[in-house]
Order: sequence, then structure tokens, then C-alpha cells
Amino acid sequence: QDEDAAYTATQLALFTSLMAVPRTFVNATAGWLVEAMGWTNFFWMCFFLAIPGMLLLIKVAPWHERTTPLKAATQAAP
Repeated sequence: QDEDAAYTATQLALFTSLMAVPRTFVNATAGWLVEAMGWTNFFWMCFFLAIPGMLLLIKVAPWHERTTPLKAATQAAP
């Protein structure tokens, strides 16, 4: 993790606001897809579309690291 601690709040605000963008624009499309495909096929389509993101988490998320918050803060400080 190479981010600067000074920008953490800005990144959190930016990424949180970006989470709302798909919800705003995809609602009508999802309703149309459910009407066209049916709920079961729509569920399976969403399931398979989520697999690449879940696999990417293995690479991106630091699950294997055992860093305490204090140790992480001291490593980020110059």
C-alpha cells in the first residue's frame, strides 16, 4: 500500500461518491434485463459478471498480511 495518509480522507470521499454512479444509471437497465431474461437468468448473469472482481480481490486485498494499524501508520510516516 503506497498511498499517502494525508490523502486518505479525500480518497474515501471520492470513492464513496463514485459508488453511487452505477446505482443511478443502471436501475432502468437492470429492470429491462429482468423483464427480458427473467429473475433466474439475471441472477446467474450477475453472479458470473462478479467473478472477475472477486478474483481481482485476491491480488489487491492484503488478506495475507498481518500488519497492525499502529505498524501500518508508522511505516507510512516519513
